[in-house]
Amino acid sequence: MKNKSILITGANIGLGKEVAKQLALIHETEKIFLGCRNRQRADEAKKELEDATGRSIFEIIILDVSNVDSVRNAVSGIKQSIDALILNAGGQGGKHPEAITSTGMTTIAATNLLGHVVLVDELIKAGKLNNEVLYVSSEGARGIKGIMKKPDLKTNSVSEFISVLNGSFSEPKLDGSEVYGYRYIKYIGTLWTSANARKYPQIKFISVSPGNTRGTAGYDNLPTLTKFLYHNNQDEYSRSIMLTHLDSILKYSQRFYRRQFLDRKPLSGTTVSKFNKIMAAYFEKGIMKDNGLPTVNYLAGELNLSPRYLSDLLKQETGKTAIELIHLFLISEAKNLLTGTDYSVSEIAYKLGFENPPYFFRLFKKETGMSPNQFKKYGIH
Repeated sequence: MKNKSILITGANIGLGKEVAKQLALIHETEKIFLGCRNRQRADEAKKELEDATGRSIFEIIILDVSNVDSVRNAVSGIKQSIDALILNAGGQGGKHPEAITSTGMTTIAATNLLGHVVLVDELIKAGKLNNEVLYVSSEGARGIKGIMKKPDLKTNSVSEFISVLNGSFSEPKLDGSEVYGYRYIKYIGTLWTSANARKYPQIKFISVSPGNTRGTAGYDNLPTLTKFLYHNNQDEYSRSIMLTHLDSILKYSQRFYRRQFLDRKPLSGTTVSKFNKIMAAYFEKGIMKDNGLPTVNYLAGELNLSPRYLSDLLKQETGKTAIELIHLFLISEAKNLLTGTDYSVSEIAYKLGFENPPYFFRLFKKETGMSPNQFKKYGIH
């Protein structure tokens, strides 16, 4: 057996934990690194695995795949090379999958893809990855009838991929199997795996679809209705009939939901006014540098609204979503700092809460048509 040391991300639950157990039962396996973000849960998983296998070959690596710095710190702390890497962490992105991280990506994109990209690159750069990388993809990447649709990207361009990763490409779906672009993110991850196979021919890259297996965190996080439809398909007509009725119910719900906005016309502008005041207060407190970019979840909480409802209200009032208004506010503040201070562009990016200056550069150019340096040079408003 050539793979004697293995690192597994998301190893404290579900599929990752089960894989760790099965690998430990192979006598030739010498070391299994459990990549987990929570120390307490990692300790519990390690004890359970040792009790179940009778082996003490497990080592905990604290690693949060949604945090680039955490990933890099984890790699620097690994003292030996790893034969195989299993990229399992991710799932549905926790309680706030649509929240924008400091990298400009949604939480669900960062946990399923970004952290794994950095992990692979850092391990290879440090000479700590020897043989194989296995990316746990999804049926959603390839499509499977009745469970997940095949991704339907129009151009497969870089800009379209970016819109998937920053959450701007579509509204959240009700079906948990495709919530917040999950299947599109896994699709991009699968393409990334294939690209790495060409980039690093000395290492074998594999993507697999584990199936909607009960016990995995991804399946358990699916809405009850989705699981019901999946398991209660007794004949070829049952699902079609149920979905037809559900479609009618959802259309009525949408009708009543949208109707309320027609009755809010006299109050038009009040939500965006409050939204902008909270944004201004957030900036004036000077906490962007420490707390990062303001999220839709944070602003919705300040207004005692749900993130989805806030975006719908703002869309009705301004024609723009919450995240688009956040970007406009940040660009406005950036313009003031570029023309009214001596800060460098990178300093302004950090001051505005951008952990990744290149993301700030791209966003600024997208919104203004010129780079921050060009704007600073010519002082255009």
